[in-house]
Amino acid sequence: MLDRTNHERSAEQTTARIRAAAIVARYIPASDREVAPTDNQPIDDAGELTITAQSDDAAVKFYADAVMANNPAIEAALLQSPLLKAFIADNPVIHTAAEAQKAAAWIEGTRKTLAAMEDERKPKPGPLNDALGIINGAYRPVRESLESMLNVVRKRWNAWDATERSRREAEAERVRQEAEEAARKAQELIDQANDAIAAAETGVCEDVGTAIEDAQAAMHDANALDRAAARADKATHVRVASQLGGKAIASRKRRVIVIDDPCAAIKAIGLTEKIAIAIRQSAEAFEEAYGELPAGTRATWERSV
Repeated sequence: MLDRTNHERSAEQTTARIRAAAIVARYIPASDREVAPTDNQPIDDAGELTITAQSDDAAVKFYADAVMANNPAIEAALLQSPLLKAFIADNPVIHTAAEAQKAAAWIEGTRKTLAAMEDERKPKPGPLNDALGIINGAYRPVRESLESMLNVVRKRWNAWDATERSRREAEAERVRQEAEEAARKAQELIDQANDAIAAAETGVCEDVGTAIEDAQAAMHDANALDRAAARADKATHVRVASQLGGKAIASRKRRVIVIDDPCAAIKAIGLTEKIAIAIRQSAEAFEEAYGELPAGTRATWERSV
């Protein structure tokens, strides 16, 4: 029974390799030939090309399942992992030469296991990487060209937007000042009308009717200017209606952190790992350009197995 099961498993693996080879040869074309119209169609059980709604996903999944059918390096690593974990737990510190020899054996063995896993992994994504290169090679230059030209148009639009916004904001400020001045004058006339009413009640002859009419007219003008100021303030938001039936085109604020004093910023943040990596990379670039490391940095040597 065991022999028959192994035989069946071997037959399934052989079939999987044959199908994988067919996928590599027909679904994922080699880099040295042109892509054919049938290259993006998976192969059915009879070895013929079929067209389905999810043919791309199914073919890629089948290829992945086929190439991952046999992974002895992964199996060896899974067996080694708990043993290495136990050694680390049992040896928190290396005290003697004998312990160092045991650790060295684990270092050497684990390196070989990792190398075997990498050797096993490398050829498997090769056809997919070839296909990815073909796909990206077709899209990337066209996309980069369009994006480059789009950035030119965006910069020019943003320049116009800034100028137009400044103009509208200046207009809104002018109307707001006029509204405030009209409100102040209206309040003066209201105060004068109230004074005239109070004087008339004491017997002083005052043109109360005219004072009230002037105050009402001033209030009407002030309210109109206040509404105009509100409209002008709203109009400072520059928008251009969509020409293609989508959302209006408008600039949006985004938060940008400005570095005024990098030394003070690093002192406050601390030398994090990301900052340290960036400084080391920049120091290496500086050294390559000028033949020496920048001030505040130095090179040292460290030993490690």
